[in-house]
Amino acid sequence: MFDRVDRSRIPREPRWSRIPAAERESLIELIKRGSSVEAMKRFRARSGLGLADCWRAIEAVLDRPRPPSADSTGQGAAAGGELRVSPELVSWDERWQRIPAAHHAELVASIERASWAEARERFRTLSGLPDHEAQAAIEAVVTDASELSNTDGPARRIPLSPANLERLRGLFAPDSRDDAIRMVEACGADLPLVADRSPGGLERIRGAVLTVSKGDRLLLRRAVRAAHDDWRNVLWEADDEPR
Repeated sequence: MFDRVDRSRIPREPRWSRIPAAERESLIELIKRGSSVEAMKRFRARSGLGLADCWRAIEAVLDRPRPPSADSTGQGAAAGGELRVSPELVSWDERWQRIPAAHHAELVASIERASWAEARERFRTLSGLPDHEAQAAIEAVVTDASELSNTDGPARRIPLSPANLERLRGLFAPDSRDDAIRMVEACGADLPLVADRSPGGLERIRGAVLTVSKGDRLLLRRAVRAAHDDWRNVLWEADDEPR
């Protein structure tokens, strides 16, 4: 959930330099309220960047909570074993694809031990990315046990309607479809203010999620998370997409 913004990162994030300084505070407030799709839409309108770049610009300045046991150097064990890295998110994030697969396990182990400084330095060295991008890449794949159960737990998945499944198959390449189906199936059981959680009852919201994704797995993940925050924003964004 997008609940905190680290303002010190904004001057180091080149994509934010496209936003007039007078408008940055209103964007920050949208992000803090969890209106991530609305913030992305406004960021895109002001910056002229594409959807994926807008999501990454917003994500790059998020200040996600650290485990309570982590000290000021970023070292320490995750409290209660709640800190986790999602392998699915790792496979979707382009920044992680700069890291040889043989090194993924060691990086994941460092992150789950909450050895933030160690993991960031290692990621930076292996990827060639600047420090703030390495940090953002690490934070992008970190979640807690409750979020993993909401997005990956098979018991929480609801099948797609025939119309949604046909649309998904038209958007995603064959090697991406299974992952995409799992993500959209997870978008339903925990959506707020939804009375009918059948495949047909979820069809409009899921259709909007697919529209916003444009067949990109990273954007699909963002749209699913945004729907869990407030699916009305996703409907609005989908209606604004060119046909």
